[in-house]
Amino acid sequence: MQTRAVMKAAENVPGAQPWIEIPLAGNFKEYTMIKEVVMDTCSQFSEDVDFKVGSMIEIPRMCITAEQIAPHVDFLSFGTNDLT
Repeated sequence: MQTRAVMKAAENVPGAQPWIEIPLAGNFKEYTMIKEVVMDTCSQFSEDVDFKVGSMIEIPRMCITAEQIAPHVDFLSFGTNDLT
């Protein structure tokens, strides 16, 4: 639902480049399952919208497995308050 809202808004803003961040994934499998849903949803919208899909690393397990996920994301952000 959130991806749909972001993409619908982006279609109405010329030059919009949304970055869709997948939170709380703990490992590669969880991330790829959610990314598949995001990509399927994005495919329903205009190909003119240049979007990126990434993840927030906010679970210690994700820190340990980040090297597996890194090749499959457009960006990573770190939730340092959650990791302390």
